[in-house]
Amino acid sequence: MPTGLQLLEGEGPPDVLQKYATTASLKPDFHQNQGDRTWYLSMNLTQPPFDDIHIRRALAYALDRQGVAQAVFKGYAQPANAMVPPDGWANLLSKSAITQIFNSFPQYTYNLSKAKAELAQSSQPHGFTATVTYPDSAPELGLICQILARSLSSINVTLNVKEVPGTQWLNGLYAHADLGIETMEWNLDYPDPQNVLDTFLNSQFAVKNNFNLSNFKNSQVDSLLAQQKKSTDNRSRGHLMSEIERIVAQQLPVIPVAWADIAVAMDSKYNWPGFNGFFHRVVWVDQIV
Repeated sequence: MPTGLQLLEGEGPPDVLQKYATTASLKPDFHQNQGDRTWYLSMNLTQPPFDDIHIRRALAYALDRQGVAQAVFKGYAQPANAMVPPDGWANLLSKSAITQIFNSFPQYTYNLSKAKAELAQSSQPHGFTATVTYPDSAPELGLICQILARSLSSINVTLNVKEVPGTQWLNGLYAHADLGIETMEWNLDYPDPQNVLDTFLNSQFAVKNNFNLSNFKNSQVDSLLAQQKKSTDNRSRGHLMSEIERIVAQQLPVIPVAWADIAVAMDSKYNWPGFNGFFHRVVWVDQIV
């Protein structure tokens, strides 16, 4: 490894990123880019009240994504409006096409008036109580849930946020039992939207030891997943999977929260032109000049 290079593990602790970005002697050596990890919430569509689209919309409007980006990640994250971050589409579509597609997705900008209106149309117009757990190994997930809980309290919804040991949390997800509202983070294993969309949305994975935690079963999504797997045309695959993201944004089995940035600190004598969220999937040291 070149002398003077320090990786800030994944997206890096926000306090460490802030130190490098704001300290005069360190700032010239600090470089950041959008990461490959999405932080999100899922809701079990087979369990009341989360089987009600108005409840899911109420939660989506009550989530202050910009507030999360600032409070949880110190500004080193982007509010997410899709399950797969933009860089995850780079092998399939042009940058302009990706931007156009993401701008076309339904938006749920923080709006408590809209959240209250959706709740009023739901099966629980006077509010309800739910519990969400998060692992002690990921305090950011707990902070995200606490921010949501504070917002929901203003529309008479009580969200109890509970920390549990990481192994207990993960075992609960694998058991695929008693799922309600869950919190999760996931980074792409490879730069292709299929990696996330198939794992979390395919009907066949709404079973024990798999990660369709929302029990989302949609024949159109399953068909789109099957079509893109058969296609050898990247542009076609990209558009098929963007339609999946659009359906997800409409039906809200999951609520994307944030895409956390990644960062690297290296002596200013070095240059890393290929630095991006997937650096750890390649022999990255050869890219440094």
